[in-house]
Amino acid sequence: MAKIEVTKTELVWPGKYNEDGTLKEVPRISLPFQVIETVNESRATREAKKEREKAPTLFDIYEGNEGDTFEEGWRNKLIWGDNLLVMGSLLEKFAGKIDLIYIDPPFATGADFAFKTEVGESGEEITKEQSALEEKAYRDTWGSGISSYLEMVRIRLSLMRDLLSPKGSIYVHLDATVGHYVKALMDEVFGVDSFQREVVWRIGWISGYKSVAKNWIRNHDTILFYVKTPGDFTFNKEYVPYPPGYERRGGAESGGKGYPIEDVWNANPFEFELKGEESLDSIQIKSFSQEKTGYATQKNESVLGRILRASSNEGDVVADFFCGSGTTLAVAEKLGRRWIGCDLGRWAIHVTRKRLLGIENCKPFEVLNLGKYERQYWQGVTFGETEGQVAHRAGTLRVPRFHPQAIRRTAGGGYDAPARQEGKGHDPHRRGGRAGDHRRDRCGGGRVCCPQADRTPRPRLGVGDGSL
Repeated sequence: MAKIEVTKTELVWPGKYNEDGTLKEVPRISLPFQVIETVNESRATREAKKEREKAPTLFDIYEGNEGDTFEEGWRNKLIWGDNLLVMGSLLEKFAGKIDLIYIDPPFATGADFAFKTEVGESGEEITKEQSALEEKAYRDTWGSGISSYLEMVRIRLSLMRDLLSPKGSIYVHLDATVGHYVKALMDEVFGVDSFQREVVWRIGWISGYKSVAKNWIRNHDTILFYVKTPGDFTFNKEYVPYPPGYERRGGAESGGKGYPIEDVWNANPFEFELKGEESLDSIQIKSFSQEKTGYATQKNESVLGRILRASSNEGDVVADFFCGSGTTLAVAEKLGRRWIGCDLGRWAIHVTRKRLLGIENCKPFEVLNLGKYERQYWQGVTFGETEGQVAHRAGTLRVPRFHPQAIRRTAGGGYDAPARQEGKGHDPHRRGGRAGDHRRDRCGGGRVCCPQADRTPRPRLGVGDGSL
């Protein structure tokens, strides 16, 4: 391998540099988004859209022709797909326009996308296995241990930096497993001067199996706070209200705003007074919280609310590219921020969508994905095509057009599989066609399974490559 020229302090791992000693480039693949569903759209808007359409399609292509307010056509965005491709595809329209990014990436636990959940009133437990794309994401993240994890984080942080507005901020939620590695990475990507604070969030009281560890009991997460432009960023100072009857030392009444929030959260007497949903104790130890979705890594709205109020203003764009159960998006919706959320997990999109619909007067939002374009990209990468070849081939694909009479509404709210007209990129020799692909994706690992036997709960948002 060629000699690597070291000119600054940085974290190095196997695979960070090419054989010739150059830093591996960040993939910036731009693929078209498909609009799977528009939620809470007014009837007038729907009728106007019908008038503009010359021929019906199963999925619209997202054109990005929207203003900065809901009155000017803006819609919030929930995107199903690999965040590497999603962020690359957002750059054209959103480079330098996202005001706040919060992410809660995997903590290097090696966990995959499979999980157990309860369905129905009986509480029957089922296992949701990872799909083919989720399996690939797992290999890319953990295939070479910490080396592949760091590369996964580095290239995504680079894209997030490009998406941030000049006054934008980014918060990265971590634990002691990888926090020290990611801190060095963020210094490299954003610059040492962009670092603002390392927030320590005390998770809450200790009980159960955690208390028996033969060690100091782990009871905190770390949230790294960086900005795009040091010295010129949005920050609204936050205070914890003084409790009723609070007096200063010496007996004088306090007339101030409250206790200024430190960089150690949930660890002072004023925060201990916060109750219910305002409490900063982890939602995982709150037995009766109404926020709970059953998502294992769900975070509190109280924690995200503190971040969004401090580092964004009403109408700003907030993004979460590992959105999980949708806490960031739910808080952004309630606080009047515009939002963009993304997750690779189908279950995460379903949980988030349902959660958003439960918010009173939820603004219109779109459910998007990259559909078969994403699959074509990963097929090309897997079988050795260059990124340019893959992008060109994926970019020539078209969303198939359908005859109106071929789309029939079913009793369950979805659609029967329509007869389709094949466009460019169709492979007539592919066994099972689009429906076969969809069944393989749902089962994971390339297996074809019977849809009736697949009891995994999922939203009915359409059919074919673009459906969830």
